[in-house]
Amino acid sequence: MRIIFFGSPEFALPSLKLLTLRHDVAMVVTQPDKPKGRGRKLSATPVKEYCVEKNIPYISPKAVKTGSFAEKLKAVRADYGVVVAYGRILTEQVLEIPRFGCINLHPSLLPMYRGPAPVNHTLIQGDTISGVTVMQMNKNMDEGDIIVQQKYNISDFKSAGDLLGFFSDKGARLLCDVIDKEESLKKLMDRVPQDHSGATYAPMLNTDTAHIDWRQKADKVSGLIKGLDPRPGAWTMYNGFRIKLFHSEPREFSCQAGEIIGFDGEGLLVGCGEGSVCINEVQLPGKTRMSFKAAISGNQFTVGTFMEV
Repeated sequence: MRIIFFGSPEFALPSLKLLTLRHDVAMVVTQPDKPKGRGRKLSATPVKEYCVEKNIPYISPKAVKTGSFAEKLKAVRADYGVVVAYGRILTEQVLEIPRFGCINLHPSLLPMYRGPAPVNHTLIQGDTISGVTVMQMNKNMDEGDIIVQQKYNISDFKSAGDLLGFFSDKGARLLCDVIDKEESLKKLMDRVPQDHSGATYAPMLNTDTAHIDWRQKADKVSGLIKGLDPRPGAWTMYNGFRIKLFHSEPREFSCQAGEIIGFDGEGLLVGCGEGSVCINEVQLPGKTRMSFKAAISGNQFTVGTFMEV
């Protein structure tokens, strides 16, 4: 099948790589280079870097609602548009250009967690079951008909980064299997409308979202820390400085909310509204992530003191 691929971040790469092996990826659409880091040097998306390496035709349009953009897509004469974390809203006109429209890989069990941060919110909410969805896109964000879904037990995942990587690989296979099957059948698989009454949303993460409230139960605090790892990182104030915390597990031992209880073989113990959490990694101001042992050796934390509640 002839495909236009829309994608930008690392999450999109397994899908792009697998599609190039099985089908004709005639064009890739990715976001323009953006300034990053302290020097604000322009940086290409991972998808663009891969296209340059493998000599895959690509474009990085600044605007996607123009007639010239639509004409470029029409000229490809694609069978499918495949959208994996492109990062921009496509118009209904664009979605209808490929012969079979555009299909999308979404890392949640739609209609749950529509929006830009589904994996983060899945862990923040403490879900133990999640999955990936391949859907037929329409003009409304994440509201298209479902083609296929795959569920997974996610209880053992310690961070949003790890879970996103897992869904990236599993979703790529599911996505490509859909196209393979429809090519083999010479017809489209059934599309099932979503139950919009069961929709939940996963909005963009921000500084307020990432602020730890130690008055919450331990499982809620731990879920927030996991859901924001590695970015943007759950944070708290300690001794007047903002620090970020990573790799957490709830514990039953209780004391005052925000109190540093001590250290065990696995991490820094901090009290919550109910129970406590064990923190394995921290990031101090101006520093990179480090193990709790490294932080302790630097006398950065004192038993009996408090994180700001």
